[in-house]
This record gives sequence, C-alpha cells and structure tokens, in this order.
Amino acid sequence: MINSDKSISKPFLKSSNPLEKKWIICFKYKNSNGDNKEYKRTFDLNKHPYVIKGIVNDKANIIKARLKRANNYISELAKDIDTIAFNIDVGEFETSILDLPFKDYLNEWLQWKKNIVSLGSYKRYKEKVNVLQDYLIDNKIEHISLKKFDYTAMNNFLLYVQDKSSNTSYNYYLTILKNIYKYLIKIKAIKGLDNVTDRFTKLKIDDSEKHVPYNDVQLSFKLLNEYSSILALLAKCIFYTLHRIDTLTQLQFKDFDLNKRIINIPSKKIKTKKKLTIRISQYIMPELLEYIGKNQPQPNDYFFGNNGFTKNSINLRKTDIRIFGQNQTPVNTFTSQFRYFKERKLTDKQVFTDNHTLYGYKHSGIGYYIDMGLSDKHIIKITGHANTGILATYSRMHDATIPKEIWDRI
Repeated sequence: MINSDKSISKPFLKSSNPLEKKWIICFKYKNSNGDNKEYKRTFDLNKHPYVIKGIVNDKANIIKARLKRANNYISELAKDIDTIAFNIDVGEFETSILDLPFKDYLNEWLQWKKNIVSLGSYKRYKEKVNVLQDYLIDNKIEHISLKKFDYTAMNNFLLYVQDKSSNTSYNYYLTILKNIYKYLIKIKAIKGLDNVTDRFTKLKIDDSEKHVPYNDVQLSFKLLNEYSSILALLAKCIFYTLHRIDTLTQLQFKDFDLNKRIINIPSKKIKTKKKLTIRISQYIMPELLEYIGKNQPQPNDYFFGNNGFTKNSINLRKTDIRIFGQNQTPVNTFTSQFRYFKERKLTDKQVFTDNHTLYGYKHSGIGYYIDMGLSDKHIIKITGHANTGILATYSRMHDATIPKEIWDRI
C-alpha cells in the first residue's frame, strides 16, 4: 500500500443518523508536525433525491439508496488510499491531471454546460452522462482515469450504445464526447490529451427504418397498458399531442387548464423554444380527471413524475412513477422500460418490431391527424414547428385517406 508509512485511518461515514441533512465521508491523518487532520468529502450524498431543498427525504428506499451510495464512496476512497499517494501537508492526493477519474470530468463538464444551455438541453445532457456513468460502473471501470479512457474504451462504449439503441444514438453520444473533449482541451487547457474523438466518424442512418409508424396503434396501447398503465399513457400522449417525451416529462400541473382542456407549454420546456398552447385529446382527458378526482396534485408536480425513484430499476412498477408526481422522471427511464417491454417473450413482435420506438408514436400521430383531415398548417400549430417541411420526415410512410370535411364533423 502506497501510504502505509503514514498515519491514515480507514475512511468512514461521519454521521450515524440516517435523517441527518449533511453526510460527510472522511478519514483521519496526521501532518508532518503531528497535528491531527481530517480529509472530508460529501460527494452527492446531500443532494437530490436524498436531500430536497434542505429537507432529508425520509422514504425508506431513498435512505437505503443513500447508505448504499455512501458505502460505495467509502470503498472508492479506501482504494484511493491504497493506490494513490496522499500528501499529508497539503491534505490532497498527489496525482497528475490525466490520472484523475474520467467520471469527475464528466460531472465538471455537465456543470459548465448547465450555465450555457437551456434547462431542457441540460437535462438531456445529464441523462446521457448518467448512461455513460452507469456503463462505467456496470463494466467495473468507474475509476478509469482520463488518460485510460482512450480510443478503445470509448469505442467499446459507442458500440454498446449502437447495440442497445441505434446508429442515431451512437452519433448523439459521439457528439457529446466530442463536446466534452473540446471543453477539456480548449476550456480546461489540459496538456498531453489527444483528442481521440477525431478518429471516429458518424454512422450512416437509414431514415426509412427509424421510428416506424404503428400499423395498429390502438392494439399497441392495449398491449402496453397490460404491462404498464403509465407507459401506455405516455404513448397515448405522444400520439395525441405530437410532442416529444422530453417535453411531456417537463410539464407540470400548473401548465394544465383542465377546464378549458388545454396545456400551456412554456418555451423552456420545448425543443423549438416557442411557447405553445395545445388542446387535450378526449382520449386522454378521462385518465387525467380520474386521477385528479382521487388525488390532490400540487402546481409543481410533474405530469410523468414520481414520489421517490429507484435508480436503474428494470421494472417500472417497482418505482413510484405516476401522473403528477413530486419529482421529474428522466426520459431514459421510459425509453429503457419500453425497450425492456419489447424484449419480453410475451410481447407481440408483429406489433412491436425492433424499429418501433416511443418516438414512433409521434409519426403515427401525425398520420392519424392527416387521416382526420387536418392540414399541414394545423399540424405544425400542434407540434410548434416553424414550417410544414418537417412533416415530410414524419409522414413519409403515410397516405392521407380521409377528407377534411370528415374531421370537421367529428
């Protein structure tokens, strides 16, 4: 052990009270003068979802998750003591900037990005970073240094993304990694760091196979509902509102006017940055009214929220995801759950093929509204797009069959 000649104790959690607001992980040591010192770190143990606005989340599953996370940090710190020289007079580990954990730079980049992008974009970046960090943990390389996160390590991650999702996701994560390395080299001015992202090229995307429309939308809703009512409701909302998951998951109860059957979407919650008012479909209203009749949503409750969330839970029923919950549920929770649903042996593979996605309900929804007789101009008013050209992408596999007059009589 590299620090065996120094008086360094084992790391420990300073607080023994699970409901204490501030948890500190530390270890004791003596400097060269013999003075007693403490090395202290809080990591993210005192942040959401463990502590929310200064109040400790006292739900049993959250307390358990907080303690598990604390123990993981204690193990990591013990490993650092065994492998990295600790300067007892400075009170820090002695390591080069390239030897610092890659995950630390991910969090640093994310905080930097938070100050220069919209809230919606920041949340999408955060979700992607969480996927990368989970990948590092799952593959037992969570301690990998910036220097060792080289071309091979990066390529393995991108291939993992491609295999799990699509070429589109591969390209998106590659763009994020390029952005991170640009930050490290140009903003942080880190020397001796090769921009390995330049060695990657974007993959070709076959547009005809992305997010294909559903042949039988109502049957897909029925099958989804048998598995998860909240997942089915999300699919219905994408279909009838024509809006993305990242917009729907940002909506809060205060954005709804159920008396007028409308949703007021603030500009910061939509990709187009255009404030929008849309109508609520008659096929969504009953579920909303039934829930509100039995519960008392608060203005800041999220449309697809939760009152306590278990990270990386495979089964959506094991989480507390609900209509109008206190906390916002990440987009990748739903996309991962939908992918898991499709992979089940009992899922109808003719209704849900490999190319069917939650986003595909938007394509199907536009086809539905065209069938109902809405014009392109009417549809872009719902979606918030600036011109009708974008509809060519969504409706490329659709033939309009019902005249507008029929829609007017509905």
